[in-house]
Parts: sequence; C-alpha cells; structure tokens
Amino acid sequence: MKDYSIKDLIYINELFESSLCVRFITLNRFVQLEFTDEEGVVHPYTVTKREFVQIKRNFYIEELNEIIEYGLEEGISMYTKIDSSNESFPIEVIFMEGDVVCKQFRCNFEELGFVYNALKKQRGVS
Repeated sequence: MKDYSIKDLIYINELFESSLCVRFITLNRFVQLEFTDEEGVVHPYTVTKREFVQIKRNFYIEELNEIIEYGLEEGISMYTKIDSSNESFPIEVIFMEGDVVCKQFRCNFEELGFVYNALKKQRGVS
C-alpha cells in the first residue's frame, strides 16, 4: 500500500467530495476507494481506516484549513499537547485567546508538520 502525503490526501478528499459515485470496501486494516468523476473515469485508492475516517469528516479540506486560519489569527496563541496513549490522534492543537480556549483539534505528527509548514509560508518565514 502507498503512503500518501498530506497533499495527496487533500486531493483524495477533494475527489471524495466532488465525485458522482464513491464505492468503498473495508478490508482488515485498509479501505479500498473508487471515485467516479463526471467523465466516468474511475480513480482507485487504498487508504488506512484512519485516513478514511478523516476523509469522511472532510478533515483534509476543512479542518486543516481551519487550523491554519486559527494559527494566523492575531491575538490567538497556538499550543500543542502530545497524548502518546492515543495512537491515531496523538496531537492536540489548542488555540487560546488570553486564558480562554477558542478551539481544539486532534491530528497526527505528519498533519501537524503540514500545518506548521503552511503557517511558515503564510507568515513569510523561511
């Protein structure tokens, strides 16, 4: 099975949202996806069950963007907390305005790295 980058998963999530037809078969540890686009072309992918859950939640399109938007907000601080007992979502991203928690998200290390890189680019930091 192929390991997908976050950019790949964003693309797969976009296909999931825009396809005319989505078929999926749940295997032991993976999910086989088939997206049929407007031209009738079938796009097959095999993803982990965790990735499939995230795709169904529209995480790679909506939630990642929301995390980045909060990270760019003036006056809002971003903190991360690691929970090693949670294998699928070991990182908690917490946004605070003063002493008040505004929003919380859960992700993995690769997704957090994608967020940090996006924030660096948006802020013009090398």
